[in-house]
Amino acid sequence: MPALQATRTDLIPSLKNAPANRFCRCDARDLIVTGQIALSVILVICSVLVVRSLQHALTLNLGFEPANATSASFDLRLQGYDKKRSRSFDAALIAKASALPGMQAVGIINNLPLRIGEDNSVVSRTDRPMPPPSERRGAIIYKISPGYLRAAGTKLLLGRDITSHDRQGAPAVAIPGQLHSATDPGTGAAGTVGLVAKAWGTQVTLDLSKVHGPAECELVAVSRTGERRVVMGWLVAAPGDGVSGHPAHLVLRGGTSIPRSDLSRVDVDVVNGRTLVSIPV
Repeated sequence: MPALQATRTDLIPSLKNAPANRFCRCDARDLIVTGQIALSVILVICSVLVVRSLQHALTLNLGFEPANATSASFDLRLQGYDKKRSRSFDAALIAKASALPGMQAVGIINNLPLRIGEDNSVVSRTDRPMPPPSERRGAIIYKISPGYLRAAGTKLLLGRDITSHDRQGAPAVAIPGQLHSATDPGTGAAGTVGLVAKAWGTQVTLDLSKVHGPAECELVAVSRTGERRVVMGWLVAAPGDGVSGHPAHLVLRGGTSIPRSDLSRVDVDVVNGRTLVSIPV
């Protein structure tokens, strides 16, 4: 640009009628300033990515709710307890802790989730031969007491909770689930539904997150022929469910007369508005 070139004109050669250098050579200071600007841009971009990652981490569904919960760890083996004495101690501890004022639920687990020291094992079907090592399935084994799932805030979408009848020597019981999940790329809403076939239709359990409020929503069951039936409705208060400021997911349970085999999908809709997320089943 002419104006920029004029500011960089060397005046001494001009006064001597000598040819002037139209552009000055870059010195070390210019290189340092350029490097600082580039580094600042990189730091700003990295900061934005870190903040977005933190916001995403705060809304992750951990499978348990740490808010308002307290944990204490101990190892009875260090005191010489055998299995029989350990079970008696655990039962007495649960009974005494449950009697404390304001206590809603108490439970014991051998190792808290997301902590070091997982008990990993291989699981397989008992009605089939053991598969070769390359096809075996690994799993993390947790030993819990009755009441732990409620104390941890772990919500079961399907199946039943552990009870006092599920003790050593009793028939083994699995807690199964038939889950279907989806996330809408436009709204960002994420949902998981659990379905149980019933004589009267289908029991539907919904786990919903990334929904911003205030809004009035409804869960709609859609059959393979396109028939739509409202399963349930609710109000979403600000700021929402499963979002920054309120990371807890919304869990609801309802039912529809549409048989499980006839269901095509379930939609989470804003009343008289758009669909937040559609979950094929």
